[in-house]
Amino acid sequence: MKKSLLLGLAASIALLSSCANQDAAPVADNSADIQRLQQELTQTRSALDAARASTNVQAPASSFGGNTLLPPNAKAGECYARAWVEPTYRTLSNEVIAKEASERVELIPAVYDWGSEQVLVKEASQRVEKIPAVYGTESEKIMVKDAERVWRVALARNSNPASAELLAAAAKAGAPLDSSAVGTCFHEHVKPARYETQTSQVLASPEDYSIVTVPAEYRWVEKQVLVKEASTRLVSTPAKYETQTDKVVDVPAHTIWKKGTGPIQRIDEATGEIMCLVEVPATYKTVSRRVQSSPASTQTIAIPAEYKTVKVRELATAASERKVAIPARYQDVTSTKKVSDAQFVWHEIHDNTMSTASRTGSQVCLTETPAQYKTVTRTVITSPAATRTIEIPAEYSTVKVRKLVSAAQEKRITIPEERKTVTSRELEKDGYMEWRSILCDTNATTDLIRRLQSTLKTKGYNPGAIDGVVGGDTIRAVNAYQAKNSLPVDKYLNIKTLQHMGVL
Repeated sequence: MKKSLLLGLAASIALLSSCANQDAAPVADNSADIQRLQQELTQTRSALDAARASTNVQAPASSFGGNTLLPPNAKAGECYARAWVEPTYRTLSNEVIAKEASERVELIPAVYDWGSEQVLVKEASQRVEKIPAVYGTESEKIMVKDAERVWRVALARNSNPASAELLAAAAKAGAPLDSSAVGTCFHEHVKPARYETQTSQVLASPEDYSIVTVPAEYRWVEKQVLVKEASTRLVSTPAKYETQTDKVVDVPAHTIWKKGTGPIQRIDEATGEIMCLVEVPATYKTVSRRVQSSPASTQTIAIPAEYKTVKVRELATAASERKVAIPARYQDVTSTKKVSDAQFVWHEIHDNTMSTASRTGSQVCLTETPAQYKTVTRTVITSPAATRTIEIPAEYSTVKVRKLVSAAQEKRITIPEERKTVTSRELEKDGYMEWRSILCDTNATTDLIRRLQSTLKTKGYNPGAIDGVVGGDTIRAVNAYQAKNSLPVDKYLNIKTLQHMGVL
Protein backbone atom coordinates (compact mmCIF):
# COMPACT_ATOMS: atom_id res chain seq x y z
CA MET A 1 0.00 0.00 0.00
CA LYS A 2 2.89 2.29 0.84
CA LYS A 3 4.46 1.51 -2.48
CA SER A 4 1.24 2.32 -4.38
CA LEU A 5 0.84 5.56 -2.50
CA LEU A 6 4.39 6.62 -3.30
CA LEU A 7 3.88 5.78 -6.98
CA GLY A 8 0.64 7.80 -7.07
CA LEU A 9 2.30 10.77 -5.43
CA ALA A 10 5.18 10.57 -7.90
CA ALA A 11 2.76 10.55 -10.82
CA SER A 12 0.96 13.56 -9.34
CA ILE A 13 4.22 15.47 -8.99
CA ALA A 14 5.15 14.60 -12.57
CA LEU A 15 1.71 15.77 -13.82
CA LEU A 16 1.82 19.06 -11.90
CA SER A 17 5.44 19.72 -12.86
CA SER A 18 4.62 19.14 -16.49
CA CYS A 19 1.61 21.51 -16.41
CA ALA A 20 3.63 24.15 -14.57
CA ASN A 21 6.51 23.97 -17.06
CA GLN A 22 4.40 23.54 -20.23
CA ASP A 23 4.84 26.32 -22.77
CA ALA A 24 1.14 27.20 -23.04
CA ALA A 25 0.55 30.88 -23.72
CA PRO A 26 -3.00 31.08 -22.35
CA VAL A 27 -2.00 29.54 -18.94
CA ALA A 28 1.19 31.58 -18.68
CA ASP A 29 -0.87 34.73 -18.98
CA ASN A 30 -3.03 33.81 -15.96
CA SER A 31 -1.06 34.38 -12.75
CA ALA A 32 -3.92 33.14 -10.55
CA ASP A 33 -3.85 29.69 -12.24
CA ILE A 34 -0.09 29.51 -11.83
CA GLN A 35 -0.32 30.30 -8.14
CA ARG A 36 -3.03 27.68 -7.69
CA LEU A 37 -0.95 25.01 -9.48
CA GLN A 38 2.11 25.92 -7.40
CA GLN A 39 0.06 25.57 -4.20
CA GLU A 40 -1.22 22.16 -5.30
CA LEU A 41 2.34 21.08 -6.17
CA THR A 42 3.59 22.19 -2.72
CA GLN A 43 0.78 20.34 -0.99
CA THR A 44 1.45 17.18 -3.03
CA ARG A 45 5.17 17.24 -2.29
CA SER A 46 4.44 17.71 1.43
CA ALA A 47 2.13 14.72 1.36
CA LEU A 48 4.80 12.67 -0.46
CA ASP A 49 7.43 13.59 2.10
CA ALA A 50 5.03 12.63 4.90
CA ALA A 51 4.32 9.28 3.19
CA ARG A 52 7.99 8.48 2.85
CA ALA A 53 8.56 9.27 6.51
CA SER A 54 5.82 6.91 7.62
CA THR A 55 6.00 3.14 7.33
CA ASN A 56 2.21 2.58 7.50
CA VAL A 57 0.57 5.05 5.10
CA GLN A 58 -2.98 4.22 4.13
CA ALA A 59 -4.90 7.06 2.53
CA PRO A 60 -7.40 7.24 -0.25
CA ALA A 61 -6.73 9.25 -3.39
CA SER A 62 -9.09 11.96 -2.26
CA SER A 63 -6.83 12.77 0.69
CA PHE A 64 -4.00 14.08 -1.50
CA GLY A 65 -4.69 17.73 -1.11
CA GLY A 66 -8.15 17.28 -2.68
CA ASN A 67 -6.69 16.00 -6.02
CA THR A 68 -8.82 13.51 -8.00
CA LEU A 69 -5.98 11.84 -9.85
CA LEU A 70 -7.73 8.44 -9.49
CA PRO A 71 -11.31 7.62 -10.55
CA PRO A 72 -13.86 8.20 -7.81
CA ASN A 73 -16.11 5.38 -6.66
CA ALA A 74 -13.97 2.86 -8.54
CA LYS A 75 -15.08 -0.77 -8.54
CA ALA A 76 -12.77 -3.66 -8.20
CA GLY A 77 -11.98 -5.44 -11.45
CA GLU A 78 -12.79 -2.46 -13.65
CA CYS A 79 -10.38 -0.32 -15.65
CA TYR A 80 -10.79 3.42 -16.03
CA ALA A 81 -9.47 5.99 -18.47
CA ARG A 82 -9.66 9.75 -18.31
CA ALA A 83 -11.40 11.16 -21.40
CA TRP A 84 -11.95 14.74 -22.47
CA VAL A 85 -15.56 15.77 -22.83
CA GLU A 86 -15.88 18.61 -25.34
CA PRO A 87 -17.59 21.83 -24.22
CA THR A 88 -21.16 22.37 -25.40
CA TYR A 89 -22.44 25.50 -27.05
CA ARG A 90 -25.81 26.96 -27.88
CA THR A 91 -26.50 28.93 -31.03
CA LEU A 92 -27.88 32.45 -30.59
CA SER A 93 -29.63 34.35 -33.35
CA ASN A 94 -29.48 38.14 -33.40
CA GLU A 95 -31.25 40.34 -35.86
CA VAL A 96 -29.01 43.15 -37.19
CA ILE A 97 -29.53 45.88 -39.79
CA ALA A 98 -28.08 44.74 -43.11
CA LYS A 99 -29.17 47.83 -45.02
CA GLU A 100 -30.40 51.07 -43.53
CA ALA A 101 -33.64 52.66 -44.62
CA SER A 102 -33.18 55.06 -47.52
CA GLU A 103 -35.10 56.53 -50.38
CA ARG A 104 -34.84 56.58 -54.12
CA VAL A 105 -35.88 59.28 -56.52
CA GLU A 106 -38.15 58.41 -59.41
CA LEU A 107 -38.46 60.93 -62.22
CA ILE A 108 -41.97 61.49 -63.54
CA PRO A 109 -41.68 62.98 -67.04
CA ALA A 110 -43.77 65.91 -68.17
CA VAL A 111 -47.19 65.01 -69.61
CA TYR A 112 -48.42 66.62 -72.80
CA ASP A 113 -51.77 66.44 -74.56
CA TRP A 114 -52.93 67.33 -78.03
CA GLY A 115 -55.67 69.93 -78.34
CA SER A 116 -57.36 71.80 -81.17
CA GLU A 117 -56.91 75.52 -81.60
CA GLN A 118 -58.14 78.05 -84.18
CA VAL A 119 -55.26 79.98 -85.69
CA LEU A 120 -55.44 82.86 -88.17
CA VAL A 121 -53.92 81.77 -91.46
CA LYS A 122 -55.04 84.73 -93.58
CA GLU A 123 -56.09 88.17 -92.39
CA ALA A 124 -59.24 89.87 -93.64
CA SER A 125 -58.60 92.01 -96.73
CA GLN A 126 -60.24 93.70 -99.70
CA ARG A 127 -60.01 93.22 -103.39
CA VAL A 128 -60.97 95.58 -106.15
CA GLU A 129 -62.98 93.98 -108.90
CA LYS A 130 -63.00 95.51 -112.34
CA ILE A 131 -66.34 96.05 -114.04
CA PRO A 132 -65.61 96.01 -117.78
CA ALA A 133 -66.96 98.67 -120.08
CA VAL A 134 -69.95 97.91 -122.28
CA TYR A 135 -69.39 98.44 -126.00
CA GLY A 136 -71.61 98.86 -129.04
CA THR A 137 -70.80 98.90 -132.81
CA GLU A 138 -71.04 101.55 -135.58
CA SER A 139 -70.46 100.99 -139.33
CA GLU A 140 -68.75 103.56 -141.64
CA LYS A 141 -67.35 103.45 -145.20
CA ILE A 142 -63.93 104.96 -145.34
CA MET A 143 -61.32 105.28 -148.07
CA VAL A 144 -58.53 102.92 -147.17
CA LYS A 145 -56.31 103.71 -150.11
CA ASP A 146 -56.15 106.83 -152.24
CA ALA A 147 -55.90 106.63 -155.96
CA GLU A 148 -52.27 106.89 -156.90
CA ARG A 149 -49.82 106.77 -159.68
CA VAL A 150 -46.97 104.40 -159.02
CA TRP A 151 -43.78 103.84 -160.95
CA ARG A 152 -43.36 100.07 -161.18
CA VAL A 153 -40.74 97.83 -162.72
CA ALA A 154 -43.40 96.63 -165.24
CA LEU A 155 -46.85 97.67 -166.38
CA ALA A 156 -48.60 94.79 -164.60
CA ARG A 157 -50.53 95.84 -161.50
CA ASN A 158 -48.89 93.21 -159.37
CA SER A 159 -45.40 94.34 -160.42
CA ASN A 160 -43.10 95.59 -157.70
CA PRO A 161 -42.86 99.31 -157.22
CA ALA A 162 -39.68 100.93 -158.45
CA SER A 163 -37.31 102.01 -155.73
CA ALA A 164 -36.66 105.64 -154.99
CA GLU A 165 -33.05 105.12 -155.96
CA LEU A 166 -34.06 103.64 -159.24
CA LEU A 167 -36.39 106.56 -159.98
CA ALA A 168 -33.69 109.04 -158.90
CA ALA A 169 -31.19 107.35 -161.23
CA ALA A 170 -33.67 107.53 -164.10
CA ALA A 171 -34.42 111.17 -163.42
CA LYS A 172 -30.72 111.96 -163.16
CA ALA A 173 -30.09 110.25 -166.47
CA GLY A 174 -32.63 112.57 -168.13
CA ALA A 175 -35.82 110.50 -168.13
CA PRO A 176 -38.81 112.98 -168.06
CA LEU A 177 -40.64 111.23 -165.25
CA ASP A 178 -42.78 114.13 -164.10
CA SER A 179 -44.28 114.79 -167.55
CA SER A 180 -44.75 111.19 -168.60
CA ALA A 181 -48.19 109.76 -169.29
CA VAL A 182 -49.63 106.68 -167.66
CA GLY A 183 -48.33 103.60 -169.46
CA THR A 184 -44.94 105.14 -170.34
CA CYS A 185 -41.90 102.96 -169.66
CA PHE A 186 -38.22 103.81 -169.53
CA HIS A 187 -35.34 101.34 -169.39
CA GLU A 188 -31.68 101.77 -168.47
CA HIS A 189 -28.57 101.35 -170.54
CA VAL A 190 -25.07 101.36 -169.07
CA LYS A 191 -21.82 102.72 -170.28
CA PRO A 192 -19.14 100.71 -168.34
CA ALA A 193 -16.72 102.55 -165.99
CA ARG A 194 -12.97 102.74 -166.70
CA TYR A 195 -10.43 101.29 -164.18
CA GLU A 196 -6.64 101.20 -163.66
CA THR A 197 -4.61 98.88 -161.33
CA GLN A 198 -2.46 100.29 -158.44
CA THR A 199 -0.74 98.87 -155.30
CA SER A 200 -1.20 100.45 -151.86
CA GLN A 201 -0.61 99.58 -148.21
CA VAL A 202 -3.79 98.96 -146.35
CA LEU A 203 -4.55 98.41 -142.69
CA ALA A 204 -4.94 94.68 -142.10
CA SER A 205 -5.86 95.02 -138.41
CA PRO A 206 -6.13 98.27 -136.46
CA GLU A 207 -4.29 98.98 -133.26
CA ASP A 208 -6.09 97.22 -130.47
CA TYR A 209 -5.58 95.78 -127.03
CA SER A 210 -6.34 92.43 -125.36
CA ILE A 211 -7.73 92.02 -121.87
CA VAL A 212 -5.97 89.57 -119.57
CA THR A 213 -8.08 88.52 -116.58
CA VAL A 214 -6.50 87.84 -113.20
CA PRO A 215 -8.81 85.40 -111.31
CA ALA A 216 -9.90 86.13 -107.78
CA GLU A 217 -7.92 84.53 -104.97
CA TYR A 218 -9.63 82.82 -102.05
CA ARG A 219 -8.47 81.52 -98.71
CA TRP A 220 -9.90 78.98 -96.26
CA VAL A 221 -10.65 80.22 -92.74
CA GLU A 222 -12.22 78.47 -89.76
CA LYS A 223 -15.36 79.88 -88.16
CA GLN A 224 -17.47 78.81 -85.17
CA VAL A 225 -21.05 77.97 -86.15
CA LEU A 226 -23.82 77.35 -83.57
CA VAL A 227 -25.26 73.87 -84.18
CA LYS A 228 -27.19 73.33 -80.92
CA GLU A 229 -28.51 75.93 -78.49
CA ALA A 230 -27.82 75.73 -74.77
CA SER A 231 -30.43 73.81 -72.73
CA THR A 232 -30.89 71.98 -69.42
CA ARG A 233 -31.71 68.42 -68.35
CA LEU A 234 -32.92 66.90 -65.10
CA VAL A 235 -30.70 64.12 -63.71
CA SER A 236 -31.43 61.92 -60.74
CA THR A 237 -28.60 60.93 -58.44
CA PRO A 238 -29.29 57.59 -56.73
CA ALA A 239 -28.64 57.16 -53.05
CA LYS A 240 -25.11 56.08 -52.19
CA TYR A 241 -24.37 53.27 -49.80
CA GLU A 242 -21.31 52.07 -47.99
CA THR A 243 -20.60 48.81 -46.28
CA GLN A 244 -19.83 48.91 -42.56
CA THR A 245 -18.43 45.92 -40.74
CA ASP A 246 -18.89 44.99 -37.09
CA LYS A 247 -17.10 42.31 -35.13
CA VAL A 248 -19.35 40.04 -33.10
CA VAL A 249 -18.41 37.18 -30.81
CA ASP A 250 -18.67 33.83 -32.57
CA VAL A 251 -17.36 31.59 -29.76
CA PRO A 252 -16.77 33.17 -26.33
CA ALA A 253 -13.58 32.62 -24.36
CA HIS A 254 -13.51 29.26 -22.50
CA THR A 255 -11.14 26.69 -21.07
CA ILE A 256 -10.40 23.16 -22.27
CA TRP A 257 -8.27 20.29 -21.08
CA LYS A 258 -5.35 19.40 -23.31
CA LYS A 259 -2.77 16.70 -23.04
CA GLY A 260 0.45 18.05 -21.55
CA THR A 261 4.02 17.10 -22.28
CA GLY A 262 6.36 15.55 -19.71
CA PRO A 263 8.05 12.26 -18.90
CA ILE A 264 7.25 9.60 -21.45
CA GLN A 265 8.35 6.66 -19.31
CA ARG A 266 5.85 4.83 -17.15
CA ILE A 267 6.39 4.63 -13.41
CA ASP A 268 5.21 1.16 -12.49
CA GLU A 269 1.39 1.21 -12.77
CA ALA A 270 1.08 4.96 -13.55
CA THR A 271 -0.83 5.74 -16.76
CA GLY A 272 1.56 8.53 -17.75
CA GLU A 273 -1.33 10.81 -18.91
CA ILE A 274 -0.74 14.53 -18.32
CA MET A 275 -3.72 16.90 -18.70
CA CYS A 276 -3.57 20.72 -18.54
CA LEU A 277 -6.42 23.21 -18.33
CA VAL A 278 -5.89 25.71 -21.16
CA GLU A 279 -7.78 28.97 -21.72
CA VAL A 280 -9.06 29.36 -25.28
CA PRO A 281 -9.64 33.00 -26.27
CA ALA A 282 -12.93 34.09 -27.79
CA THR A 283 -13.28 33.98 -31.58
CA TYR A 284 -15.02 36.66 -33.58
CA LYS A 285 -16.62 36.95 -36.97
CA THR A 286 -17.17 40.02 -39.09
CA VAL A 287 -20.76 41.01 -39.94
CA SER A 288 -21.22 43.53 -42.73
CA ARG A 289 -24.19 45.83 -43.25
CA ARG A 290 -25.04 48.36 -45.93
CA VAL A 291 -25.72 51.92 -44.74
CA GLN A 292 -26.73 54.97 -46.71
CA SER A 293 -23.98 57.56 -47.07
CA SER A 294 -25.92 60.09 -49.13
CA PRO A 295 -29.66 60.26 -50.03
CA ALA A 296 -31.05 60.19 -53.53
CA SER A 297 -31.47 63.60 -55.16
CA THR A 298 -32.04 65.35 -58.45
CA GLN A 299 -30.15 68.18 -60.06
CA THR A 300 -30.60 70.35 -63.10
CA ILE A 301 -27.60 70.14 -65.37
CA ALA A 302 -26.95 72.92 -67.84
CA ILE A 303 -26.17 71.65 -71.31
CA PRO A 304 -23.95 74.22 -73.02
CA ALA A 305 -24.51 75.31 -76.55
CA GLU A 306 -22.64 73.33 -79.15
CA TYR A 307 -20.60 74.95 -81.82
CA LYS A 308 -18.96 73.45 -84.83
CA THR A 309 -15.80 74.68 -86.46
CA VAL A 310 -16.30 74.83 -90.22
CA LYS A 311 -14.00 75.87 -93.01
CA VAL A 312 -15.25 78.85 -95.00
CA ARG A 313 -13.82 79.99 -98.32
CA GLU A 314 -13.58 83.78 -98.31
CA LEU A 315 -12.34 86.21 -100.89
CA ALA A 316 -8.72 87.26 -100.37
CA THR A 317 -8.11 89.21 -103.60
CA ALA A 318 -10.86 90.23 -106.03
CA ALA A 319 -10.63 89.31 -109.71
CA SER A 320 -9.04 92.00 -111.91
CA GLU A 321 -8.12 92.68 -115.51
CA ARG A 322 -5.28 94.35 -117.40
CA LYS A 323 -5.04 95.56 -120.96
CA VAL A 324 -2.24 94.46 -123.32
CA ALA A 325 -1.73 96.71 -126.37
CA ILE A 326 -1.85 95.05 -129.84
CA PRO A 327 -0.18 97.24 -132.54
CA ALA A 328 -1.86 97.89 -135.89
CA ARG A 329 -0.97 95.56 -138.76
CA TYR A 330 -0.71 96.58 -142.46
CA GLN A 331 -0.41 94.69 -145.75
CA ASP A 332 0.16 95.50 -149.38
CA VAL A 333 -2.96 95.27 -151.51
CA THR A 334 -3.22 95.55 -155.24
CA SER A 335 -6.40 97.37 -156.17
CA THR A 336 -8.13 98.50 -159.28
CA LYS A 337 -8.89 102.19 -159.18
CA LYS A 338 -11.81 103.56 -161.07
CA VAL A 339 -10.78 106.22 -163.48
CA SER A 340 -14.26 107.10 -164.58
CA ASP A 341 -17.60 105.93 -163.28
CA ALA A 342 -20.02 103.89 -165.27
CA GLN A 343 -22.67 106.04 -166.91
CA PHE A 344 -26.30 105.10 -166.92
CA VAL A 345 -28.62 106.34 -169.61
CA TRP A 346 -32.40 106.12 -169.48
CA HIS A 347 -34.67 106.47 -172.45
CA GLU A 348 -38.11 105.45 -173.55
CA ILE A 349 -38.31 101.72 -174.28
CA HIS A 350 -39.14 102.35 -177.93
CA ASP A 351 -35.89 104.36 -178.44
CA ASN A 352 -33.43 102.07 -180.30
CA THR A 353 -30.43 104.40 -180.41
CA MET A 354 -28.48 102.10 -178.05
CA SER A 355 -27.91 98.38 -178.44
CA THR A 356 -29.91 95.93 -176.43
CA ALA A 357 -26.64 94.49 -174.97
CA SER A 358 -26.12 97.62 -172.87
CA ARG A 359 -29.47 97.25 -171.15
CA THR A 360 -29.15 96.69 -167.39
CA GLY A 361 -32.61 95.21 -167.10
CA SER A 362 -33.83 98.03 -164.90
CA GLN A 363 -36.97 99.78 -166.04
CA VAL A 364 -39.72 101.87 -164.64
CA CYS A 365 -43.28 102.17 -165.88
CA LEU A 366 -45.89 104.63 -164.71
CA THR A 367 -49.07 102.86 -163.54
CA GLU A 368 -52.24 104.23 -161.91
CA THR A 369 -54.11 102.50 -159.07
CA PRO A 370 -57.72 103.67 -158.37
CA ALA A 371 -58.74 104.65 -154.79
CA GLN A 372 -59.98 101.81 -152.50
CA TYR A 373 -62.77 102.00 -149.94
CA LYS A 374 -63.67 99.70 -147.01
CA THR A 375 -66.65 99.46 -144.72
CA VAL A 376 -65.42 99.29 -141.12
CA THR A 377 -67.32 98.51 -138.01
CA ARG A 378 -65.98 100.17 -134.89
CA THR A 379 -66.74 99.48 -131.27
CA VAL A 380 -68.02 102.35 -129.20
CA ILE A 381 -68.36 102.56 -125.38
CA THR A 382 -71.92 102.50 -124.19
CA SER A 383 -70.90 102.45 -120.49
CA PRO A 384 -67.37 103.03 -119.27
CA ALA A 385 -65.38 100.53 -117.24
CA ALA A 386 -65.61 100.84 -113.42
CA THR A 387 -64.39 99.09 -110.23
CA ARG A 388 -65.98 97.82 -107.04
CA THR A 389 -64.43 96.85 -103.66
CA ILE A 390 -65.17 93.35 -102.34
CA GLU A 391 -64.47 92.48 -98.69
CA ILE A 392 -62.50 89.21 -98.21
CA PRO A 393 -63.08 87.69 -94.71
CA ALA A 394 -60.21 86.39 -92.60
CA GLU A 395 -59.43 82.68 -92.87
CA TYR A 396 -58.81 80.41 -89.87
CA SER A 397 -57.49 76.87 -89.62
CA THR A 398 -57.92 74.27 -86.87
CA VAL A 399 -54.50 72.92 -85.90
CA LYS A 400 -53.39 70.35 -83.32
CA VAL A 401 -51.41 71.96 -80.51
CA ARG A 402 -49.28 69.98 -77.99
CA LYS A 403 -49.91 71.53 -74.59
CA LEU A 404 -48.23 70.85 -71.25
CA VAL A 405 -50.62 69.04 -68.89
CA SER A 406 -48.22 68.46 -65.98
CA ALA A 407 -44.58 69.47 -65.65
CA ALA A 408 -41.78 66.98 -65.00
CA GLN A 409 -41.40 66.22 -61.30
CA GLU A 410 -39.63 63.90 -58.92
CA LYS A 411 -41.17 61.27 -56.67
CA ARG A 412 -39.28 60.11 -53.60
CA ILE A 413 -39.92 56.50 -52.66
CA THR A 414 -38.93 55.27 -49.21
CA ILE A 415 -36.85 52.08 -49.21
CA PRO A 416 -37.34 50.29 -45.87
CA GLU A 417 -34.37 49.00 -43.96
CA GLU A 418 -33.30 45.40 -44.46
CA ARG A 419 -32.43 43.14 -41.58
CA LYS A 420 -30.68 39.81 -41.45
CA THR A 421 -30.24 37.22 -38.76
CA VAL A 422 -26.66 36.67 -37.56
CA THR A 423 -25.93 33.53 -35.61
CA SER A 424 -23.29 33.23 -32.90
CA ARG A 425 -22.32 30.49 -30.51
CA GLU A 426 -22.36 30.91 -26.74
CA LEU A 427 -20.60 28.55 -24.37
CA GLU A 428 -23.19 26.56 -22.54
CA LYS A 429 -20.95 24.16 -20.62
CA ASP A 430 -17.16 24.03 -20.32
CA GLY A 431 -15.28 20.98 -21.46
CA TYR A 432 -14.02 18.70 -18.75
CA MET A 433 -12.15 15.50 -18.03
CA GLU A 434 -14.02 12.48 -16.75
CA TRP A 435 -13.19 8.96 -15.77
CA ARG A 436 -14.81 6.31 -17.95
CA SER A 437 -15.02 2.60 -17.28
CA ILE A 438 -13.28 0.79 -20.15
CA LEU A 439 -12.08 -2.63 -21.23
CA CYS A 440 -8.42 -3.26 -20.61
CA ASP A 441 -6.09 -6.24 -20.32
CA THR A 442 -7.37 -6.78 -16.81
CA ASN A 443 -11.07 -7.23 -17.53
CA ALA A 444 -11.13 -8.08 -21.25
CA THR A 445 -11.09 -11.61 -22.68
CA THR A 446 -10.63 -12.83 -26.23
CA ASP A 447 -14.16 -14.27 -26.20
CA LEU A 448 -15.60 -10.90 -25.11
CA ILE A 449 -13.77 -9.10 -27.93
CA ARG A 450 -15.04 -11.71 -30.42
CA ARG A 451 -18.60 -11.19 -29.23
CA LEU A 452 -18.13 -7.43 -29.58
CA GLN A 453 -16.83 -7.83 -33.14
CA SER A 454 -19.69 -10.17 -34.10
CA THR A 455 -22.26 -7.75 -32.66
CA LEU A 456 -20.74 -4.86 -34.63
CA LYS A 457 -20.85 -6.91 -37.84
CA THR A 458 -24.49 -7.92 -37.18
CA LYS A 459 -25.43 -4.27 -36.71
CA GLY A 460 -23.83 -3.32 -40.05
CA TYR A 461 -20.43 -2.05 -38.87
CA ASN A 462 -17.16 -3.53 -40.21
CA PRO A 463 -14.90 -4.53 -37.28
CA GLY A 464 -12.41 -6.33 -39.49
CA ALA A 465 -11.51 -9.95 -38.70
CA ILE A 466 -13.43 -11.68 -35.90
CA ASP A 467 -10.20 -12.60 -34.11
CA GLY A 468 -10.65 -11.33 -30.53
CA VAL A 469 -7.96 -8.68 -31.05
CA VAL A 470 -8.80 -4.98 -30.78
CA GLY A 471 -7.35 -3.36 -33.92
CA GLY A 472 -7.88 -0.18 -35.86
CA ASP A 473 -10.92 -1.56 -37.76
CA THR A 474 -12.60 -2.59 -34.50
CA ILE A 475 -12.05 0.85 -32.87
CA ARG A 476 -13.35 2.64 -36.01
CA ALA A 477 -16.47 0.44 -36.06
CA VAL A 478 -17.05 1.14 -32.34
CA ASN A 479 -16.63 4.92 -32.88
CA ALA A 480 -19.12 4.80 -35.78
CA TYR A 481 -21.65 3.01 -33.56
CA GLN A 482 -21.06 5.53 -30.74
CA ALA A 483 -21.61 8.50 -33.07
CA LYS A 484 -24.76 6.91 -34.50
CA ASN A 485 -26.26 6.30 -31.02
CA SER A 486 -25.16 9.58 -29.32
CA LEU A 487 -22.62 7.80 -27.09
CA PRO A 488 -19.29 9.28 -25.97
CA VAL A 489 -16.75 8.81 -28.75
CA ASP A 490 -13.15 8.15 -27.68
CA LYS A 491 -10.27 5.78 -28.34
CA TYR A 492 -11.36 3.33 -25.62
CA LEU A 493 -13.86 0.49 -25.49
CA ASN A 494 -15.92 2.03 -22.71
CA ILE A 495 -18.29 -0.10 -20.68
CA LYS A 496 -21.28 2.17 -21.43
CA THR A 497 -20.96 1.42 -25.16
CA LEU A 498 -20.69 -2.35 -24.59
CA GLN A 499 -23.74 -2.30 -22.33
CA HIS A 500 -25.67 -0.33 -24.98
CA MET A 501 -24.80 -3.06 -27.55
CA GLY A 502 -25.89 -5.78 -25.12
CA VAL A 503 -22.45 -7.38 -25.13
CA LEU A 504 -22.20 -6.96 -21.32
